[in-house]
Order: sequence, then structure tokens, then C-alpha cells
Amino acid sequence: MATLLPFCALRPLAELAARVASPPYDVVSTQEARSLARGNADSFLRVSRPEIDLPEGIDEHADAVHAKGRENLAELVRRGVLVADAQPRLYVYAQRMGEHRQTGLVACAAVDEYDRDLIRKHEKTRADKENDRVRHIDTLSAHDEPVFLTYRAVTAIDRAIEEVKRAAPAFDFETDDGVGHQLWVAPAAAGDAIAALFRNVPALYVADG
Repeated sequence: MATLLPFCALRPLAELAARVASPPYDVVSTQEARSLARGNADSFLRVSRPEIDLPEGIDEHADAVHAKGRENLAELVRRGVLVADAQPRLYVYAQRMGEHRQTGLVACAAVDEYDRDLIRKHEKTRADKENDRVRHIDTLSAHDEPVFLTYRAVTAIDRAIEEVKRAAPAFDFETDDGVGHQLWVAPAAAGDAIAALFRNVPALYVADG
């Protein structure tokens, strides 16, 4: 079985979503992140790549960098750029790149299922990288970078997700790289139904982190 759990997301205001959106922390260098976030106090790179707000040359793994990430996250919340959902939810997220479309769920997965190999791994990971991410998450008291999981297709799950997508999306914007982004907040009943369907999925697979 696969356990998916709803959570209370910190989400940007719809009119600020494009300003907050940023590439994953590990696909840009510090210098690239500085350039992308320059002049944009709302960029999420200030949380995922917080060294960009510290003097050049600082070790990106230093305690001061993680502390700056926590400070920047708190600032985005204080300014109302990010707002916490009142109730735990599952989220449907879709990307469009040219003719390619892909849709997924944003949810919490069970760590014990990873430990028991119900979430299957495809590669070895370096302990120093793991420890740095743990320090980052612990310092933030938040998880700011998702792990990409996949599963063998289930028609009933596809239908349930498409039903959520019938509603107007909470976000619908295009980033400077030409990728379109849409997000739907699944109603509680729909989220419960999707989570129940996943309990019959025998395994999830780590596709990327």
C-alpha cells in the first residue's frame, strides 16, 4: 500500500505566484540564483538558496546560510506573500512545456514506507548531501523541496485527479522559461478519495529528488 497524507501548505497569493516561483535549488548555481532573484524580494530562491542574501564566497552549507533561509521564510509569511492553508489538503499540480503536459499530486508520503522499501529507490545518495538537506529542513521547520515519486498508472486515480482539475485552478501562470504552471487545491472529500485509492497501490518509486 502507499500512504499519501494531506498537509497545510504555505502558498503564495495568486497574484504573486509567478514572482515566488523558482527552479529547484539543485539545478542552479549560487551565481545563477543570485541573478534570477535580483530585484525580486519575493523569489523563493531566498529560502531554497539563502546564501544569495549573504556575502559572496560564503559556504552554502554553513549554519548561517540555513539560518538565513529560516529568516527569509518567516519574512515571506510576515509580509503575507506566503499564507498557510487553514486545513490539510492534497494539491494537484500541472506543468506545460511546449506540447508536453504532466500532472501530479503534492502530498506527504510516509518515511517508514521509504525505510521498508515500499518507496523504491533508483540510486544511491551521498550522506553529506542528505545531512545538509536534513539540516536545512530542520532549521526551516518546513520542507521546501519536494521529492518526485511515481507509480504504475491506475485509471481510477487518473479519473479522480481529472475531476479535481474540472474546477478553476488556484494558480495559472507561465514563468520566464516558457513553462506553464497550474495548481488546484483538492476538496477534502476528493483528497480523501484519492488517498484511499493509493492505499491499493503496492509501491511508489523515487523518480528524482
